[in-house]
Formats: sequence, C-alpha cells, structure tokens
Amino acid sequence: MKKILMAGLIVLLSLSLFAERKALVIGNSNYAGMTLAAPSNDINAMSTALGSWGFNVSKRANLAYAPMRAAIDSFLVSLSPQDEALFYFSGFNGSDNSNDFLLPAGSNPGTLRPSAANAIGVRSLMDSLAYARSSIVILEASRTWAPQGSRALSKPLHWVGSKAPTKQVVVYATAPDRVVTELNVERSVFTLAFINAMETTDSNFLMTMPGLISEIMQATQQRQVPWFAGSPGVDYRLNPNIYKGQGRYDILDLEGGGSLSW
Repeated sequence: MKKILMAGLIVLLSLSLFAERKALVIGNSNYAGMTLAAPSNDINAMSTALGSWGFNVSKRANLAYAPMRAAIDSFLVSLSPQDEALFYFSGFNGSDNSNDFLLPAGSNPGTLRPSAANAIGVRSLMDSLAYARSSIVILEASRTWAPQGSRALSKPLHWVGSKAPTKQVVVYATAPDRVVTELNVERSVFTLAFINAMETTDSNFLMTMPGLISEIMQATQQRQVPWFAGSPGVDYRLNPNIYKGQGRYDILDLEGGGSLSW
C-alpha cells in the first residue's frame, strides 16, 4: 500500500514539474476601412503583465485569417492537461446569429459574413482550450464599426453558451449585446483596468472581478458593464505574487455583470 501511495505521489509531483502557464495574445488593428488604435497598445500591456505573472507569452499582431488560425492551432497543440492557458484578443468580432467570431486583420467587419472558413469561432476555441487544466478567454471586442463616410454599426459579442466547461472562464470587456463606450481610443479601458486589478489586489480571480466591474461601471456612468461567465478555479490567481499586493476591491452584488452562470 505504501508503495502504491508513493508511486502516486511521484506521478503527481512529476506532472506538476511539467505544468506551465501559457498565453496567446492577439491584437488586430488593421481592418478594411478602419484602423483601431487600441489593439497594439492592449497586447503590449497584456503581454508585459502576463509575463510578469509567470506566463510564457506568444504575442501576435495584425493577423490575416490563415496566420491567425495557424497561431491558434499552434498554441492549442502546445497545451498539456497540466497547463494553465490564457487567450486574449483585442479587435473586431462578428456573428452569424448562432456563434460569435473573432475577425482577422484585413477583413471588413461591416460586410463580412463570418464563418469557420474566414474567422475564429469563440465557442470552438473555448472547447479546444478546455483541454488545459484551466483556461481563461479575454475578449476586448464588442466595438462600433465606423469607417469614414459610412453608417456606424454596433458589433457586440453575444452569448450562446450552455454548460460551463470545468475550470474555464470567458471575460467580455462589456456585457453581451452591448458595445464598449469609446469609439477608437489609444488604450482600451477594460484591458488597462483588468491588468491593474489583477496586479494590485490580494484577492483571487473570482473575488476581484466584481470590484473591477463596479469600477468600470462608475467610470463610464454605467455605459460599459464588463461580464464574465464560468470559473478558472475556486482560488485561482493570475498573479502568483498576489499575496504581496494590497486589496482594493470590495465584493459587490452587481446587476448586469459578473455572472457565474452560462
């Protein structure tokens, strides 16, 4: 019996030795008819933060569909069941009424009919990431498409999820069916606030999110309400040095944000 227990302990220890934190960060700025200012700054800030939190970060910018698909496939193949995975995207999204898609650089968000042949399906991506021990998907999208001389179009993310995969969370910069308040800023409000919150709080991920949501709601006069669903784990912390920080956020019972149901 002792030998069995010892063998089991050795297996667990060996698995933990090979566990890694891996992140893929993509920012698409260049779209047909409109260039976004924020994505390049967003991915620089997010990559720096994730690197300081112990993630092995792959940062990519302005990817057309084929290289974007290849970057994601390469990231997915690199994951093991022991890894912690994080995917971040800043850019435009689209929808076919049954699924959300992340749009590649060079596409036209106003006219493209997104599908698996020309864009990245959010649901499919999340299903693939569920292979990792835990996974977080952060989408800085839900923007307004406003090329010069054309009618502005709201391009919100929707949510057609069902049961949450184990230890997985999806985070939207604003709630489903809404768009972020700023048209084309240099740095996205949510991304910067998210990084600051995770860097400075001494609480875990789930306890930090309600305070972050409240902060952005107040800063935007309730016009932008970040949203999340699922859980990366009861005591999951992005920042491994988080206990050294000072907590800044209270746990609030919020309406319109911080949902843990799918």
